[in-house]
Amino acid sequence: MEEKYIYRKYLRKPAKFFLFIEFMFIISYATVSLGLASRVKTTNSPTLWSIILGVGIGIIVLLSLEFLFIYLVMYRKFKKINVTLTEEGIVYNNIKGETRIPYENIQALKFPSIKYTGGWVKIIHINGNIRLTVVLENIGDMLTALKESLDKRNMSTVYNEKKMYSFFKTAKYSDNSWERIYENIKFFIVYIVLNLGVIAIFSRYFTTTPIYIFLVIGSILGPFIPYLISEIILGRKLAKGSFKNCFSAPERDKPFENKLYKWLFGIYMIIYCMLLIILK
Repeated sequence: MEEKYIYRKYLRKPAKFFLFIEFMFIISYATVSLGLASRVKTTNSPTLWSIILGVGIGIIVLLSLEFLFIYLVMYRKFKKINVTLTEEGIVYNNIKGETRIPYENIQALKFPSIKYTGGWVKIIHINGNIRLTVVLENIGDMLTALKESLDKRNMSTVYNEKKMYSFFKTAKYSDNSWERIYENIKFFIVYIVLNLGVIAIFSRYFTTTPIYIFLVIGSILGPFIPYLISEIILGRKLAKGSFKNCFSAPERDKPFENKLYKWLFGIYMIIYCMLLIILK
């Protein structure tokens, strides 16, 4: 049975990713501007607000042009990249065309990966090689299917089982991690906006401008701390629950994930509120 694998959404449809970055910039810029303007005696000056608005629009235009350049140079090609595993071999499509690789023509699989953070599988065949990274959706499942097809043909010598298993865990973790990002991105945005809203409301109470700017930056970057801690914990949990002999990894435990998020983000919120009180 044929199975097709494509690149992740943020590479195939980067517009939402770009809009998210611009949205976060607008919110952050507006918060900083309102806070700083409230400290200036000429708050009602049309000139002040014209400068703030002009600078903001200028930065947004520059960001948009940069994103457009990145899309035309790099992201556009990801729409056409896909990998299909058939009964006979691998079908690899990219912007240059289609490459068919019979399993019998595969000479080696290389795994120059970085544990739990990324990496790729390099498939070396008679006519060249292709490289598949962890940004391929469900690459963990693809690797398992590829291994099974090679083993059926007694071709287990073309790969190092230990390195393949290590990359398999990285791939499965990457698949799960991106699923969590897609599921929780809206919550993350709301969380950051609420943080910035609190800072904007109480901006007059912070003693100095550097402290205010520090808190704004902390409000944006702070939520990433509990998120990263949760990902480390979930990555270790996946590694411990995986089995090398059958190349299997545990399915996501969503109740555990939700509980972990509640605890970590709850602790973060307590620390965040304490900082607001201390630095006020």
